[in-house]
Amino acid sequence: MAQALASPPLYDADGRPLGRGGLAFTDEQSVAVLQREGPMLLSANAGSGKTAVLAERFVRAVVEDGCRPGELLAITFTEKAAGELRGRIRTRFMELGEREAARDMDGAWISTIHGFCARVLRSHAVTAGLDPAFVVLDEATARQARTEAFTTALAAFMAPPSGTASPPAAELELVATWGVDRLHDAIATVHDELRSTGHTVPRLPPVPPLDPPAAQAARLRAAFAAVDAERATWRTGLVSLDAAQVALDVIGAALDAAATGGSGAASTADPALASRLRGLKLAKQAKELKTDACAELRGALAAVLQGEVDAEAVVVHRHLDRVLGLYAEAYSGAKRGRSAVDYDDLELLTNDLLRRAPAVAGAYRERFARIMVDEFQDTNPLQLQLLSHLDAGNVFLVGDALQSIYGFRHADVGVFRAQRRRHEALGVAPALATNWRSRPGLLSTINAAFGGLHEDYVPLVAARESDGDGPLVELLLIDDAHDDPERLAAPAAAALQAGMPQARNLTLLAEARAVAARVRALINGDDVAAGEVAVLLRAASDLHVFERALELEGLATLASGGRGFWLRQQVQDLTSYLAALANPMDEPALLGLLASPLVGVSSDALAAIAQAGREQGRGPWALVTHGAEGIGLPPADRAAVTAFAAWFAAERAQAPLLALDQLITRVVQRTGYDLHVLGLSGGRRRLANIHKLERLAAEFELRAGRDVRAFIDHVAAEVDAQAREPDAPVELGDLDAVQLMTIHAAKGLEFGVVVVAGLGRQGQAGVNPILVAGDRVGLRLPRLHAVNADALDYAELKQRAQQAQIEEERRIMHVAFTRAEERLIISGAVTPGKTPPAERAGGAPLTWVGVRIDPLLQERLTPDDPAAAVDRQVGADRLAVAVRLVSPDVVGDPGATADDPAPDPDPDAADAGRDLTEHEQADADAQVPAARERAGLATGGAGDAGDVQLSLTHVEPTAPPAHRSRRTAAGRKAVPAASAAAAVSTPPAPPATLSYSSLSDHAGCGYRYYLRRVLGLPRQEPPPLPAVDGPDGPVVPVPPAGIDPLLRGSLAHALLEGPDPAAATADDVRELASEHDVELTDEEVADLLRLAGAFGSTALGRRVAGATTVRREDGFAFALDDADPGSPLVNGFIDLVAVLADGSWLIVDYKTNRVDDADLTAIVEGDYATQRRIYALAALRAGAPSVEVAYVFLQRADEPVSTTYDAADAPVLTGELITQAAPLLDGVFAVSERPHRDLCAYCPGRGGMCSWPEAMSLRPAPSA
Repeated sequence: MAQALASPPLYDADGRPLGRGGLAFTDEQSVAVLQREGPMLLSANAGSGKTAVLAERFVRAVVEDGCRPGELLAITFTEKAAGELRGRIRTRFMELGEREAARDMDGAWISTIHGFCARVLRSHAVTAGLDPAFVVLDEATARQARTEAFTTALAAFMAPPSGTASPPAAELELVATWGVDRLHDAIATVHDELRSTGHTVPRLPPVPPLDPPAAQAARLRAAFAAVDAERATWRTGLVSLDAAQVALDVIGAALDAAATGGSGAASTADPALASRLRGLKLAKQAKELKTDACAELRGALAAVLQGEVDAEAVVVHRHLDRVLGLYAEAYSGAKRGRSAVDYDDLELLTNDLLRRAPAVAGAYRERFARIMVDEFQDTNPLQLQLLSHLDAGNVFLVGDALQSIYGFRHADVGVFRAQRRRHEALGVAPALATNWRSRPGLLSTINAAFGGLHEDYVPLVAARESDGDGPLVELLLIDDAHDDPERLAAPAAAALQAGMPQARNLTLLAEARAVAARVRALINGDDVAAGEVAVLLRAASDLHVFERALELEGLATLASGGRGFWLRQQVQDLTSYLAALANPMDEPALLGLLASPLVGVSSDALAAIAQAGREQGRGPWALVTHGAEGIGLPPADRAAVTAFAAWFAAERAQAPLLALDQLITRVVQRTGYDLHVLGLSGGRRRLANIHKLERLAAEFELRAGRDVRAFIDHVAAEVDAQAREPDAPVELGDLDAVQLMTIHAAKGLEFGVVVVAGLGRQGQAGVNPILVAGDRVGLRLPRLHAVNADALDYAELKQRAQQAQIEEERRIMHVAFTRAEERLIISGAVTPGKTPPAERAGGAPLTWVGVRIDPLLQERLTPDDPAAAVDRQVGADRLAVAVRLVSPDVVGDPGATADDPAPDPDPDAADAGRDLTEHEQADADAQVPAARERAGLATGGAGDAGDVQLSLTHVEPTAPPAHRSRRTAAGRKAVPAASAAAAVSTPPAPPATLSYSSLSDHAGCGYRYYLRRVLGLPRQEPPPLPAVDGPDGPVVPVPPAGIDPLLRGSLAHALLEGPDPAAATADDVRELASEHDVELTDEEVADLLRLAGAFGSTALGRRVAGATTVRREDGFAFALDDADPGSPLVNGFIDLVAVLADGSWLIVDYKTNRVDDADLTAIVEGDYATQRRIYALAALRAGAPSVEVAYVFLQRADEPVSTTYDAADAPVLTGELITQAAPLLDGVFAVSERPHRDLCAYCPGRGGMCSWPEAMSLRPAPSA
């Protein structure tokens, strides 16, 4: 019998503990490995080997301390980490010859906190008040339950009081002011936050008593008297002092009115005092205004104004707390009805169980000889409470405060810091500072540049030996002048766009191409393999841009993480198939299916089918099954539709007998769709997504039953909720591919070369309008008739929340930078020559990252001097960074080679669902001939494939997001002019309502109106602008930099809806922008504030201020022909309606157009005459004796264009409007006689169904 091998020793000859493979632990690791009695908190730097320490503590607790694996509890952050830890411990036991312990690992308590809680609750379900067969809701089901709960809560909140039929006024006003979506988000957010701090039944803290108004008025009166006495000595002739004199007069008058209640009668306090002082400010530029008395007056004035807001907030708080209670009750009821809990319930109910049942808690304390918690920095107060019930002085906590990056999941780094201070006081808080991952030069630069940003920073100590003096950190700065048409050379613009998806701006394309070129250079230089490179992004929305740039460099890529799964084209195609299978009368789903490669119908054929279906009143499905021959489809399309109708009918007949995943599998195999996607770039990932969809469908069926329609509704809900559903994972195997992922997805991983890209992009800095911290509460009050205001403790709590966001953003960057082993590349867009803005919540990380490297770097670099080397000593560390500026003046095509022609632009790939480019489609056509044959696309019998091509053209019908496809220009054919003229042979019923936009849209081009508004065809994306002649040769126009003009107008109008737009602040602007998921630059904020404040100081603005009634965003509706009861309604909204003292009306329409020195009267007459006519009629029909309609172009607000009408003009205006509406009402949809790019670029008919060739429809707009 062979002699058994000796087990490896646990210690070396010097007594140092040995780990796996006989490697000795360092001194700092040994402390954590050997000191296993009592509590300990281990702070572990990135790459310091904490997992090895955690595993070894577990192993030695068994081998040396006599514990059984079932007596040890280890909590990890993810299921994956739990599995890896379990496997590492089992391997170590086997290495040590502890086979019995290795077998016992199957029963070890190693899991996430949720896994532990579920195990406890299942063992004590009755005691915890649960159904023993309870289930844990997945996130999608929980989301649905939360949505239903809010609907139930809102209905209860708005329910009419007994004996009445109308909702109570106060509740109705709250919902109208907040808006349903905003209220839902606010309540759901504070509900989850309160639960994370241990509130099983979340409620808002009560509002503490407010200062009485009388006391505030008394303070203001005393402060005013002191300053009033001082002002006799003030200088004269200074603007600031003159303004202060006026302000004091207003305060004095308000106080006098308050003393008598405004009526001459004695009064202790006037509730209107604050309203009389609203918007008043006391300047402090002059020395006379810097006295203590003036400071006290400012404070007293602020207290009076804030007191009014807080009093209003008390009422709002009461209503919000009621909604919160109703929502929590409804959500709990929804879960009880399902015998289910959510993940937060697992923690809450376990905490309550252990608190209410001391015997149960005691049993677990006795059971666990050791407790170990990994990633402790990502815990929250509730989880700390839960652990406290198990703590018998034997808890080992390990984590890194600098890797706490899950604030959006309610992780609180303050929990870790407080516990570290407690353990430090006990002398049991060692640290692992040594980093085994990264090269010394890289760590030294991170310490030097960013260490000073963090609280209690422990410098990263290099374990590896230094191997050279060259900088291992690179900073790649992209000049944002790539979006400046005066600086972007034509060859550079063409190179940037060639083969790339559309992006937010050309600067992003430039960054992606520059990053890809740098990665290619590193690989070509044999410094690194592609599989050792990772590109990390702060958010996944730009990931596809960098992915495509790398592919253009000939590099394989593997993208992971993010939330784009449901919008991937292959998922969209197959869910359109399922939706049509469930209901072929679902037009968007059917059209999406026909357009997909599963059927392959061209966009022209789709338009013809949709149009014919409407004209015949039968719908597309009826035509597909019984009438496709009579609508003039091209032969290939007719064959495709005929073949589809046959096999689809057979599949529909079989569908009730088949599982959901089988339905997907069958259509993929029948059509060769799997071969099609494999022939595309990233084909393995696309195919993996198909298999993931099959798995998700099977899981849904197990949970909810075999219901295709329900599954499609589930998919649509996931898309609407922007659910975090990543692409299917793909095993790399032998594939040498650059990996792309978010920074959060990269946590815990390491790569040879890390590129942290997109750091010039603004982040999200939204703060919930309901903030709670302990017993403090703050509200951001949205108001219909006043400027939004911070109430109660909101201002301070918001500042704390924003500071927490700033600190977490720093930690996110630390996590990203410390993933790198050999080299770190940081990239982002900047404005050279300009001082970076100050660091702020939601700001671009590069604004502070660059400053920490070199405060003057951004100002020093120029296109003529684009490179710099930063090399300086900072304390014990050396900061060494190689910097390069990529400027549009010098950049060529960083991605293409001289021998390869540039691919065509791909304007559609920016769509989250867009996977195919034009050249990819051609490649796929060449690679899947068998797919066409298997698809049954035959012109004759089933076995005769003929010469039919499988079209990869897509259409984007007006569909729910879950079904959406898209249109491309591939394969489109010109339609003769006669076809366009005859296309509307049977006019649709006239519209029941008209508006200025519908009339102007029809007037611009009747045919475009018909395609878009009647047929519902989606717009198509225009091709890039053609080059134009410039002084130095052809120049490619680029879109103007900055905010989209339409969004700019929307934000400006939203600001102007307030009663005092001039009082709007930068925070107000940013809050509005955040509601549109947009972050603005400081310049854009200043621009919007200028627009908002421009009107009030004009003569027209002063007239509005003196009006008896002012209504903003005022809706109207009137009959087009007041003599015809069946006449269509004309409706719309007016920016501002003022009723003046003489009874006349003033209508103001704001325009945010950039008009420079244009003729404003000509603009109004040419572009807005119809709108002016409608506005005038709306006022006159409403009883105005006369009305002045004024157009105010905010860029030149003091030059309004006004026209006045009286009652005698109404018949003329009516006749003119009827005449203008007649062609639309008569069903005349003529093609425009003046096509041009501004009119036609997005038209569904451009280049195919329209009679005009694209040479005309894409020409510049002709001069008037």
